[in-house]
Order: sequence, then structure tokens, then C-alpha cells
Amino acid sequence: MIDNEEGAVADPLVSICIPAYNSASFIEKTLNSISSQSYRNLEILVGDNCSTDSTGEIIERLRQSDSRIVHVRHQSNLGYVGNLNRLLELSRGEYVAFYHSDDVYEPSIVQREVQVLTTNPEVMGVFAKAKNFNHDSDVGRPLKQRFLESPLLKKGEGYVWGGLSSFLPLLLEHGNVFVCPSFMARRRSFDRTGLWCDSYQGVEDVNLWLKFLRHELPLAIITDCLINYRIHDASGSASLSSRAVGFLKEMQFKLLDDFLRDHAPALPARQLRRYQKRKSKEYLKIARSYQDANQYGRYLEYVQRSRDAYAFPFYTKRMLMQRFPQLYFKLTRSP
Repeated sequence: MIDNEEGAVADPLVSICIPAYNSASFIEKTLNSISSQSYRNLEILVGDNCSTDSTGEIIERLRQSDSRIVHVRHQSNLGYVGNLNRLLELSRGEYVAFYHSDDVYEPSIVQREVQVLTTNPEVMGVFAKAKNFNHDSDVGRPLKQRFLESPLLKKGEGYVWGGLSSFLPLLLEHGNVFVCPSFMARRRSFDRTGLWCDSYQGVEDVNLWLKFLRHELPLAIITDCLINYRIHDASGSASLSSRAVGFLKEMQFKLLDDFLRDHAPALPARQLRRYQKRKSKEYLKIARSYQDANQYGRYLEYVQRSRDAYAFPFYTKRMLMQRFPQLYFKLTRSP
């Protein structure tokens, strides 16, 4: 059920899609930051995924003062990806943005992203840099994102951009280099990539970015911080991370491994080594977490996976013996 069809902007240039579920604590600040955008020609579609708190009431109250807000009430919980796809289907803009219901957006983010897409016809999707903040402070801490200085990226006015050859090495070495809830794309891009997909749970966003790059749809990142990314226990990534130690990292590595096997062009050996090196480091971090939790079976498994991931492991035998002496003797003793 959709409320406020009559009051919505006719033929909007930009559709802002905001999936929401039990977002009562944060969604008012989010929607106020969207309503206050300097770019006015937009519609704001909020997909309420059967919230059990006051999310729906807050959306209803705010749409009374901003006719561009469209309250999309799902009759059943569609899940995160289903919510995104339903909002995309309902949207009418030439450009479609996917923002989150717990973040706060700078007044110029929509205008800046539209500007990149209108001035560079090669770019199919655009992101912005972010500041992280939590409920204890409204002051964000900028993400470093030093990779934005990479010579692999092309330089635009206030942004960097590129295709598969530019971003794949960065994704392999650094992980997800894009801030998901700042994403805006040309509608026609989805004719090539298809809809959002939940084949790789927790990294649905990286899966979509790889589809853009695989289909030769270049992406851009604005080099100014235009989104305040909220860190809290109820966020989607926090909830997924709590399922199992290293769950999100595992899913991201599976996605990247599958992509390298099925779609990626031949890469220089040094880029693949950097990827394996990152995997080795992350597996060691997971191993330490299992050690702290006294789960020694899993701890041993991930230390061995770390050593297997990289041909020149971070922990040589000597270093391993010094840092994890009991583990060293278990791994090296004769059967």
C-alpha cells in the first residue's frame, strides 16, 4: 500500500529509496536531512518493512509537512533486498539513490551526485565519502580512504572514477571501498545489472558494484564527506557480524573469489598477492577472536587458513612459535 501518490512530485529527476525496519530511533533525523536537500526535484520513497515500533507513525507525521515523502507500507516483510527492489520498481526518477534510514546526509549530497552524473555521461553510479559517528556523539570522524589517491583512478572535478580495471584491484586489496548508503545510479543501469540480489548475504552491495563494473558501467566517488554514517548495535552490518565471528569477511572473500574465477580478466601477480595477503591478515584477526572466546578448534582452523592464504605468510615459523607456542607445536608436530 502506498500513501501520498497524489502529493508526490510529477516525473521527478531523482528518486531517493530508503528501506526501513524498526527505525524509530533514527529515521526522523534521516528524513529531515533528505527533506532539507538543496536539490529539490526529487521524491522520497520510504519502504516500511512491517516495523513493530513507531517507524510508520513517524513517516506519516513527516510526510504531512513534505509532500515528496511517499510512505510505502509492505503487507509482509520482504527482507532487505526485497525492500530495495520494490522501491526501485516504484521509483520514477531518471536517477535513483539508495540511502539508509539511520544515517544523516549533508544538504548538498543529492546535488553533488546529480552533478557528477549529468556532467560525466560515462559514469553510471556515484558514491560519496563518509564520516562515522555513534549515538554518543553527533560529531563524525572522516574515514581515511587513502585509496582515493590511487593512480588507477581517473580524476574528475571533486571526484574520482573508473571501471573494472580501476576498482577491482582496490576491492581486492582494501575490501569494500564504496559507502553503500550514498549510492546513486542512472535508472537504465539496472537494465544491464539486474536488481539487487541476496546470493551473498551481508555483501549484497559489493555484489551489485561488481555487476556494474563487469558490465562496463563506470563508478565514481565524490571526495568530500557528504554522509554521516551511524555506527550502532542495531545496524544491519552489526547484526550480521554478531551471527558468527568473521561472517561478513567470509562472505566478501567468497564473493571476490567467485568473481575472480568467473569474470575477472587476468590480473598482475602483485595484485593477487595483495589480495591473498589481506585474506591472511583477516583470518588471523578472526583466529584471535576465537582464541579470546576459548574456541580453540576454530582458532586453530583460522590460523591454518591464514597460513594457507598467503604463500609468504605473515607469521613465519619463528614468529608463530613466539606468538602462539602451543599452536606452533600442534601444527608442526609429526602425526
